[in-house]
Amino acid sequence: MDKVFFKQLELPEAKYNLDVGSGSHAEETGRMLIGIEKILLREKPDTVLVEGDTNTVLAGALAASKLHIKVGHVEAGLRSYDKRMPEEINRILTDHISDYLFAPTEKAREILLREGISEDKIFLTGNTIVDAVYQNLEIANKKQYIFFIHSKVLKDEPYTVYLNHKRIFDYVEDTCRTFANIVDNFKPGEVYNIGGRQEWEHEIKYISDLILKYLGNDDSKVTYKEAEPFTTKVKKINFSKAIRDLNHNP
Repeated sequence: MDKVFFKQLELPEAKYNLDVGSGSHAEETGRMLIGIEKILLREKPDTVLVEGDTNTVLAGALAASKLHIKVGHVEAGLRSYDKRMPEEINRILTDHISDYLFAPTEKAREILLREGISEDKIFLTGNTIVDAVYQNLEIANKKQYIFFIHSKVLKDEPYTVYLNHKRIFDYVEDTCRTFANIVDNFKPGEVYNIGGRQEWEHEIKYISDLILKYLGNDDSKVTYKEAEPFTTKVKKINFSKAIRDLNHNP
């Protein structure tokens, strides 16, 4: 699955790939511990930085700590208080063996202090989810319809419009604001849809026609097709829970 993220986010190839594959939590963590330890012994870093709450994070923190290498944990102090979740175990253990704890919110910082972690180890950094959204805006714009069609028209290049396909458009600022609220306001176990308002739903052809009109072009370079394979014609989003719990306000 990681190949998808590397490709879509245009990330450089990793120097090491442990090829752990899937398995039980013990199998995955054990194989990663062995592999990461070998890398750390070879590279001899001053500090190991881990982010999140996956098995990889725990394995990296454990391997470094046992080799007396300092550990920094990004997204420290997040808690669901549900130890049935493997991520909750990972994040608690990682926090308590880390030397530098980068808390995304004041609430996360307070949780770490209540758990007895020294204040001089904790750094309030802000939410890395929001950072990631802003960092990848340019890539996202290349893949969304408005930017795609606008770019094709400006370059006088051909493109395809699928008829009767509708999409709800939203504003990045609204989404980023909601992401920033997730850490403090989410409810464990809930799944949230985030998007624009229903009245912002438009056919792709409408968007194409609008761009052509404002740029003074005709549709001679546009190919119209009835149906795009392997996709949903109309994608409607119910984000009422996000409004209720996360103050989502598009």
